[in-house]
Amino acid sequence: MEHFSSLYTILLKKNQISIFIFQDKFELCMRKPLQLNITKLVWVVTILPTALMAFNILISLIFVKEWKLNNSILFIIIFGIINLTTGYFYINCHIFRNISKDINQRIMEECKELIVTKGSSTRFREHAELWCYMSHLITDFGIVHGGIYCSIAIVIYISSTTLWFYFTMTLISPENYLVSVIIVPLVFTNSILMVYSESSYIALSEVGKKLQWKILNSTMSGLMEQTQREIQEFLEMIQLCRTNITFGGFCDVNRELFINFILAVFFNLVVAFQSQIIPKQYTTSVS
Repeated sequence: MEHFSSLYTILLKKNQISIFIFQDKFELCMRKPLQLNITKLVWVVTILPTALMAFNILISLIFVKEWKLNNSILFIIIFGIINLTTGYFYINCHIFRNISKDINQRIMEECKELIVTKGSSTRFREHAELWCYMSHLITDFGIVHGGIYCSIAIVIYISSTTLWFYFTMTLISPENYLVSVIIVPLVFTNSILMVYSESSYIALSEVGKKLQWKILNSTMSGLMEQTQREIQEFLEMIQLCRTNITFGGFCDVNRELFINFILAVFFNLVVAFQSQIIPKQYTTSVS
């Protein structure tokens, strides 16, 4: 455990160093201070998980009278970690996406300026290097936090599927299943968190392949032959500096597999309930 903690500390310091290096490079190339573009959407995403967590805790404390103090505290800690961690990753991915789009736009502008003025490609080279710094920064962020994010995402998907199944069963067969007071906010909270996980994935895919593809397919027909060769060199550098981030394999998984996974869990739960494999104490009969 101590070895893991020290390793995490080293990786975290490396990520912080990458941020400082990237900030200096960004301000030098873009001729403006690094702004994190904290939009209203990000503020909502920051507040919403905290509000949902507080709402669930309040309901559990009011209605779930039989809970012991230790169980309540454990529930609060686990649910709080899941909520806040998901919001944290969503905000970071949102920031990465905005900064990358800004860099990409500047690269396109530099390319057009080269076509018009047929001048030096120095500025283009600086922005191509900045793109590579951005790629390394995101990669370091993924190395440090990848395992945590993947674990949280798996918990959210499994819990969302299970809770939606139980909620559906109470609607289909209310005489056999009594819905708990806390089940409804849990269902919708987990569903919202699952949307956050997918939004983070989408933001990262835009940072990586989509934006890189736009750069690599920019029009070079109006450039002088010598400038074309110079820019081609930088484009190859951009292609090599791919955003190598998977968040513990989460971003490498085919999205269709998630749908199949949810359907498989749902189907197996139905079979388990019908076959009475799940013990009766996990269901509450009205009659």
